[in-house]
This record gives sequence, C-alpha cells and structure tokens, in this order.
Amino acid sequence: MKKKFRKIAASALAVTLAAANVVMPQSPISDIVTEISASAASESGTYSYGGVTYSYAIENGYAKLNSVVKSSSSSWVIPSRVRHDGNYYTVTTLSNDFAMGSNARTITVPSTVKSIGNNFAQGCLAETVNLSSNVVEIGHNFCADSKNLRNVYYSGTKLVSLGQNPLKNTPFISIKNSKGAVTMGQWLIKYLGTASTIDVLALNSNSPDITKIADEAFINNKSVRRVNLNGVYIVGKKAFYNCTNLVTVSNAYALNDVGGGAFDNTRWKTNNKNANGHNILGRTLISYKSTGSSTIDLTVSDFNNVSYIAEGALSDAAVNATTLKLPNSITSIDDYALNGNYSMSSIANIYLYDTKITYSNFSQFSGIMENTFAAFANTAWGASMAKSKGKEILSSLGLTYVGTGDKGRYSAY
Repeated sequence: MKKKFRKIAASALAVTLAAANVVMPQSPISDIVTEISASAASESGTYSYGGVTYSYAIENGYAKLNSVVKSSSSSWVIPSRVRHDGNYYTVTTLSNDFAMGSNARTITVPSTVKSIGNNFAQGCLAETVNLSSNVVEIGHNFCADSKNLRNVYYSGTKLVSLGQNPLKNTPFISIKNSKGAVTMGQWLIKYLGTASTIDVLALNSNSPDITKIADEAFINNKSVRRVNLNGVYIVGKKAFYNCTNLVTVSNAYALNDVGGGAFDNTRWKTNNKNANGHNILGRTLISYKSTGSSTIDLTVSDFNNVSYIAEGALSDAAVNATTLKLPNSITSIDDYALNGNYSMSSIANIYLYDTKITYSNFSQFSGIMENTFAAFANTAWGASMAKSKGKEILSSLGLTYVGTGDKGRYSAY
C-alpha cells in the first residue's frame, strides 16, 4: 500500500518532540502528549458469538477483532458486529495473528470485513476458509503452513493487496483447475500446468477473469514461452522468475503494479532491452541501466509514455545519483522503486514537468507525489521534505527551530 506524504511527514512531529529539548511557552508538553494519547486511545473488550469469544477494539467508530480468547466450537462464523456499551459496531478488520495456530476447522469471514492482517490463520488446523467478497487487503502468510487447508472460497474482485506466501505449504496450493492454475477470485496463486502459451486472463475455470498474478506464481516454470497479459494489472514479486524459456510477454497495457524480480532470469528480459539497455513493458519501467551519471533522466525519448516505475527498477542507478527527472506521463511509482528503501539514497533533487519539486511548491504536485512519497521517504530529498514539515509543525506550536544537534536531531526552544 502506498503511504501518503502527509502521514509520513506528520510523523516528524513525534520524532521532533521526542528528540528535542522543547519548552512550551504556554502549554506544558505533558498536556499535549496526554491530549494526543487520549484521542488516539481505543476502547476494547470481549464479545461472544457462536461459541467463540473474541477480543476487540473500537477505533474510529468501527470494530477490529484482535484474537480469539476461547472457543467451544471448531466452526468459526466471525461476527459482522460487536456490542459495546449498548451500541453495535461493524467489524471491518481482523488483526495480525487472528487465528494463527488455532484449532478451528472452518473459518467464515463476514461481508463487512475489508482488511485482514498478517498471519491470519497461519499454521492452524483449518480445512476451509470462506472469504467475504468485500475483502480489499490481506497481509503476509494468510493461511501459510496450514496442513489441512484444501478449500479457500473467494469469488470477489475487490482484493487488490495480497501479501507474500499467502498459501505456502498448504494442500490448496497443489489443487489445480482444468487449466493447470490455482486461483482465488481474480488472483492466479500458482500455475502448475505445462502449456507453452499462456493467456492469463482465461486461466480461471469460471468467472471472474484473472487480472492479478501473485508472488512466484510461475517461478521456475520451464514450459512457458509466451504470456498474454491482456487485462492483468498486478504481477507479484518473482512471478516469472527463472522462467528461462519465456521469450514473449504481450498486451501489458494495464500493468500498474510489478513486484521485484518479476521477470528476472528470463529470455524476455535479456532480449527485450531498448537501445540503451532499459527494460520497458507496456508503460512500465521494469529496469533502468545505470550509466554512472549523477542524473537519472526519464524525460528522454527512451521513456516515452512510461507511467509506472516498478519495484527495484531504479535500484542500480539510485546508489550514486543525486537527481531524478520524472517524465510528464508518470502516474505511479512503486514504494520500493529505489532498491527497497532499506538505506538512504543520495537523490536530493526531483524534477517533474521540468520543475524542481521543493517544499514550497509541493502542493502543485500533490496529485502524484503525495501518493508516491513512500518511494522517496529514505532519500535525501525525502529527509529534506520531512524536515521542512517538522519545522512547520514546530512553528504552529509556537516553537522555534534552531537547527540539528548530535545525530541529526531537531532542536527547539
């Protein structure tokens, strides 16, 4: 999920106040901390339904189920609402580790749930999981290592975020349909067939059409030579990794989310570089060949119509580059386009529409940059933007920024 600039930059306030020696001229800092803590606190409790007792929290007017406290049933029908202080609250979220390692044999998720956290039912005894068609996101290790899991029922189209290893080491992952595919709604989880030509859209035995390819779905498949991505817009990490005979990838016009290493070690990636060594698939920049220059210039003709920069696409060039020039056609940048965001990038200058983006003119670019700020959060440019935001917040609190002290901390009086 993309992080919003306002959320990342606003977090500078917490860092600033924690690290700085702050003296408030009117209101003690403890009052502010108490006020923020009180507003952020959630109400909690337990709720019993169908022989199962759940712990919950009420946040922003909705209920989040955290875990199962006790159960006298092996068939869990998760409630769609909980009663708290005489009022009912709709359940929209299931927390991390919700049913991890549990003895439940059947788990049914209600239609109200939109978000499921990491390790939802990892390593549990479940044989069947019934998913709501309204689920939008599922975290990592969804039902991984559940040795009895053979059935996952989901026929929706709203699931747009599926974490890593959702069904790894389960019987489900080996139960292919007549077309050699393991599917879940619009998601291709695994391809186990031997066809040389694949029309991904048609790999589901029934509706809906496949438009999303999960991590490692084709990994190490030596049979596939031609893939038609007609309508596919998500290709997960290492989806086609080590498909050494893959030579043709067509109709990639819909792509807007490509994971790292998706086409690594394929003949397609080796043979389909433009004159300067860059890989572009449809309107997606898959990889950028570094020239050693301090400027990554995506405004030249090599990158005409590129609208999306995939995970890791700029990893080699971003190590030493100080300037990034984005094409006017850009609409999205993967959070990890710059080598995973694990270390500070030296990129200090970003240009869009031939204009350098600074804190003072940021609002002109809010449409694209707020939604893709996470890609630059650990760059020199991102640090500068967050610092400016921190200074602005300090000023709004009646504090004066007086520079950074040891370890780059903010100081104020």
